[in-house]
Amino acid sequence: MSSNNNDSSAIATGIGILGVGFIALAVFLFAIAAFVTFVLSILCLIACIHPLRLGNRVLTSEEASGFLLRGVAGMWLVPAFVYFCDIMFGLGVEWGYLGHMFVVGYVGGSLGWVLLTADSNAEQPQAEVLPPAHQITHQSNNPRPSPWQQQEEEPFRYASWDDDEELPR
Repeated sequence: MSSNNNDSSAIATGIGILGVGFIALAVFLFAIAAFVTFVLSILCLIACIHPLRLGNRVLTSEEASGFLLRGVAGMWLVPAFVYFCDIMFGLGVEWGYLGHMFVVGYVGGSLGWVLLTADSNAEQPQAEVLPPAHQITHQSNNPRPSPWQQQEEEPFRYASWDDDEELPR
């Protein structure tokens, strides 16, 4: 019996545990995405009949039918791609998982596409445009001309020592 307990077996065990953790996280996130897609699909079926208001957003029948049609397209494209890969590379696909392929395709086609194009479909909030406010200016009886309209009456000159004698009092 070999007891080959060295560092490489510990590293391999750590990588294996880390890999299982990532797979569990991916399955958990996909389960959340599938649930969100299920709820949105029900809302889209309702919105296909008449527009649905969700908070300050309105789900129109065009958006709802687009969500559902992209899901149906993904539902058929994923198994078609798996079949293509099976023929080309001889993978030996277990076709008992066809239902799972449909679910992955529907979630990827509907919710996945919405998440990929979320930035391009985001509506910019419309700024409220207010009319310009009218300002009432005070007009006196003796309007002063603007500084541009004022003329210099006489050119500037320096004061002299005998200014008191020159200026009348």
